[in-house]
Amino acid sequence: MGATWQPSGIIDFGDAMAGDRLYELVALHLGLFRCDKRLLRTFLDTYGFDPGLRRDFVRRAMSLTLLHEFNVLSSVFPTFPDAGRVTSLAELATLLWDLEQPGLLTGN
Repeated sequence: MGATWQPSGIIDFGDAMAGDRLYELVALHLGLFRCDKRLLRTFLDTYGFDPGLRRDFVRRAMSLTLLHEFNVLSSVFPTFPDAGRVTSLAELATLLWDLEQPGLLTGN
């Protein structure tokens, strides 16, 4: 016998997070997609926009936008002056996340 346990590696969970799967979508939509709802819809349809994602989507996405680790809205207001004219978070949520309503880009 005489065998002893020897570690063979280390797993760093420092940046690991557990939470709503929409969290990563916030940076994707506001950053990479530049608030283009057509790209967001295409991504969600391809990803599988299932009932779990659809449930209260606009409110959840806006909540995660506000709670995001990084200031994901920092490029939205300078790029899209219409975003600065909103009078409520609900109105901003509709502009950013409601796929059934017009967004910040023409033709969304």
